[in-house]
Amino acid sequence: MSLNFEVPYETLPVGKGSIQLRALNGEDTIQLIENYLDDIKAVLTKHGQKSSVPSSQLNAIIMDIAKSFPSMAVEIISRAAESVDIESMEKIRKLSFMKQIAALRIVFKLSTEDSEDELKNFGAVLVSLLESRGIQLGPLTARLQTIINQSENQLPSSKRTAT
Repeated sequence: MSLNFEVPYETLPVGKGSIQLRALNGEDTIQLIENYLDDIKAVLTKHGQKSSVPSSQLNAIIMDIAKSFPSMAVEIISRAAESVDIESMEKIRKLSFMKQIAALRIVFKLSTEDSEDELKNFGAVLVSLLESRGIQLGPLTARLQTIINQSENQLPSSKRTAT
C-alpha cells in the first residue's frame, strides 16, 4: 500500500519572509503534554465546561495560550514550523504578539480541520494520549470524557466514530 498524500502547510508572512506551518502530530502533542501538562490542564479546565467545545471557542483558547503560557505558544509554533532548535525558537519568541496569535490560529485550524464544528475529536485524542502516558487528570479526565461522550451522542449515527 502506498501513501498518497501531502502534509498540508499554510504560510504565514513575517516581515520580508514567512513561516511554513503544519498541524500538530501525535509526537508534537505528546511532547507538549510532557512539557506543559499543568498549563494544558488549566486551558482544558477553563474551556471544557460545556457539553462540547464549539469552534467559536478556538479564539479564546488561542488567546489564553498566547497571553498566559508564552513558552508553550513558542513551542507550539516551533513544532508546527519544524524548527525546534534554540536559534529558531528564539526568533519565534521575538515575533510580535499578533503574529504569534496568527501562527497559533493556523496551527490549531490545521490540527482540528477534520473535527467538523467541534473540537471534541482533538479533546478525545488528547485525553487518550495523556492516559496512555500514565497521566491521570483526576476529575478533569472524567469531565472531558463526559464532554466527549455527550458530543458524540449529538452526532447523527452516520457520523459517529467507532470506539
